[in-house]
Amino acid sequence: MNGFLYIGDPHVTSKRPGRRKDDYLASVLGKLTVAAEIARREDLLPVILGDLFHSAGENHWPTISRLTAVLQQFHVVPVCLGGNHDKDEKQLSNVHALAYLHQVGVLRVVDGACQHVLTLETPAGRAALWAAPYGAALPKSIESDADQVVLITHHDLAFEGCYPGSAELFEIPGCDLVVNGHMHKTAPSVCKGQTHWHCPGNIEPLSVDCIDHVPAVWAWRVGGSVHELERFVLPHERDCFDMTGLAVAPATTKAAVAALNPTVVEVPASSPSHFAELLSAQTTLEAARTEDDQTFLADLQEAFEEINVEAPVRQILTALARKLPPPELTAEAA
Repeated sequence: MNGFLYIGDPHVTSKRPGRRKDDYLASVLGKLTVAAEIARREDLLPVILGDLFHSAGENHWPTISRLTAVLQQFHVVPVCLGGNHDKDEKQLSNVHALAYLHQVGVLRVVDGACQHVLTLETPAGRAALWAAPYGAALPKSIESDADQVVLITHHDLAFEGCYPGSAELFEIPGCDLVVNGHMHKTAPSVCKGQTHWHCPGNIEPLSVDCIDHVPAVWAWRVGGSVHELERFVLPHERDCFDMTGLAVAPATTKAAVAALNPTVVEVPASSPSHFAELLSAQTTLEAARTEDDQTFLADLQEAFEEINVEAPVRQILTALARKLPPPELTAEAA
């Protein structure tokens, strides 16, 4: 194989998320099918950057069956990071659908601590793939005898448009290239010494703030420049959101559209919160409803992500929204 094909956060789900009004499952599976064709044609190892599933509790077998059939179309077994949506806790377990796909051999799931995954041997050189799944600490340095070292991550990182509290980008001695999932919008790349940080964005827009995001998969070939990735735009219908009652400002993605590049970006120390706006948008009687009536809960989760709400607070507010008894918090959580 010549290198890697990066596939950002598919969020496969049997329940239509947020304000999507189309057949979300068909859309995301279609994009994964096209990704499989690109990986085969370009002879690249497919790498899913986490959050293959939208919910750790996904247990709809027709959905899992359809996804399995799509994953079997890849010419080699894809590598997949464990993301925060794929698991209830920091560690994946055998109750999660992602673990099942690993067990049946259609995925190579990487979870737990930061680790070496594999080394590609090509005529252009040797490239080591390392992975830091969600919950794993980012390495301070990497030791490898490969010609180039690539790290894949699933973290809140301080790219343009980052959340408050996102981790600052830094040079990782021994690491040439970092490709991050988790963050759903494409952001300009950042150089920190030897290390080049890239944020491709996901392949399926989940929320209206991503309406201008261009879904794509991104290639990097061994021996090539670590400054940039090659973009393959995926077929996508932009008119996929019910915008009833909402007014959305245009997204600022001018640098992202030019593909991931090595420009050093001045990252703002903080980002304005839209928590109140996200909640008030749901008070209108015309707010769109999904098939499972989860619009409010989905937008509430987006608000949590935007302002980096602590887990105990998320649990309490989610329970109240669902009209459930508030969870009992341990002394440590409180």
